[in-house]
Amino acid sequence: MSLVEHIAYDTIMIILSISLIILGITLYFACKKKPVESEETLPVKHSAHAYPLTEIDVATNGFNHRRIIGKGRLGTVYAGKLEDEEVVAVKRIHPVLVLSNAGFGFSSVMKWLSLAQHPNVVPIIGFSEAPGVVLLELLSGRGCEGGLLVKWALPLIKDMRYSEVLDPKLMIPSNMKAIVRLAKVALACVETEVCLLSS
Repeated sequence: MSLVEHIAYDTIMIILSISLIILGITLYFACKKKPVESEETLPVKHSAHAYPLTEIDVATNGFNHRRIIGKGRLGTVYAGKLEDEEVVAVKRIHPVLVLSNAGFGFSSVMKWLSLAQHPNVVPIIGFSEAPGVVLLELLSGRGCEGGLLVKWALPLIKDMRYSEVLDPKLMIPSNMKAIVRLAKVALACVETEVCLLSS
């Protein structure tokens, strides 16, 4: 190879190297992840903590029947007021269900479930150290007939007054078809012994 060919070869290699370096720097800055600017930032949710059963007992006046706000197949829900004056819903799961699922680590499952953040999921605030009691955020401060939400909501659903059943804190959708379907399923669940939901 002659001297001219060596100089041409070296020049081409230098130009290619510089081009690759410039291309690499350009790609780096073009692909650099930009911070997402969000109007809404989600708070970091901490897992629920265990409350002594005695504290929950005081909050519900000894699970007084006058504090019942709902009953279901899993258990009974009571209105409770914690020491810090926070009003909560306390779900007391039927003992048969708790005992039949013993060994599943109730507290670790409750801590895991309490991390869920979704607009259609009621937040878990805490749970009892004794398995079977869960503290939930109370979504509605409405009074209800005889303390049972079903007795209060059933006539409204039957009269198709769905907007009165919805929590005023929630935005009422313009298309009520999903709400009507949900109300019909809920009505079927409370009117019959067995509730079989179809998708």
